[in-house]
Amino acid sequence: MALRVGRALSPARQEVIAARQNRKKAYSQPQTSQELAALIPVEAIRARRAKAAASPLSPMRSRSCSTSGCATPQIPYEELILESKPILFADVPVVKVEEVSHTAPKKVEPVRGRPLLASVPEQPVTKEPVKAPVTEQPATDEPRFRPNVVAVVLNKDGKVLCGERSDFKDESFWQCPQGGIDANEDVIEAAKREVQEELGISPELLKALPPDYQPSEKFRYTFKAPVKKDGKFFDGQEQQVVMFMLNGDLTDCRLDAPGQAQEFKRVEWRTFRDIVPYVLPSKLEVYQNMSHVIERTLQACSPDRLYQVLL
Repeated sequence: MALRVGRALSPARQEVIAARQNRKKAYSQPQTSQELAALIPVEAIRARRAKAAASPLSPMRSRSCSTSGCATPQIPYEELILESKPILFADVPVVKVEEVSHTAPKKVEPVRGRPLLASVPEQPVTKEPVKAPVTEQPATDEPRFRPNVVAVVLNKDGKVLCGERSDFKDESFWQCPQGGIDANEDVIEAAKREVQEELGISPELLKALPPDYQPSEKFRYTFKAPVKKDGKFFDGQEQQVVMFMLNGDLTDCRLDAPGQAQEFKRVEWRTFRDIVPYVLPSKLEVYQNMSHVIERTLQACSPDRLYQVLL
């Protein structure tokens, strides 16, 4: 389905987005798609997806149901959970070099009118050990988790807006918009910013659910190896869920927003339960836990009622 061009960004907003992207490129070392693909056990992914082959999100199914109300079967939660532990950097060995020089005793020439003093040999001189330069390493006692936010955007039917990642060609991975929380940034504003940057949706179209309906839990997952983000090393991410109602539809998305790398190939409305089997292995357990929390929230309130009240 062709996406309609959304609201144009102001020049000032484009400059802010471009500056933020340049800062990330200069001070970050994110995992590339090739690095991620090398870490993913393909056989485990295919075994997990075989259980959800009937899902409309399956790559084996036709993608013509991206906007229509396809029948969504129930998918079991008994998925394969892949544990990943951070691999700490190896300590740089310290090279000690000791040089001992034995200097021969100096000859003392006799001085007229004075007795000849006995020559005293000099003590051996020991130089300070030379140490190899040690680079700054991440803390090894406590794992460091980067503050992160996940935006769960709902419609009046309780479906969630999800996208297919664009950095994988051979495999299909889906997820909700997410990103890091900047220093002193409000969590809701961070979630709106990520939705705008990744999906091109204007923040004015997003209405956050009341605080009583926002999940209070935080979810952690670890990387396969420490990753450098904004000049710091992190062993994983701590995600906080923010739920919104969208006053619009899929035509309000713009996946090729100016100044932004395209995060997703396409977007769809799906139940959160349908997204779980198609996330990256490192996020599988987190999405399973989030699914329970989101279903509990939707049972406590009617999305259609919230849609009318908020919008």
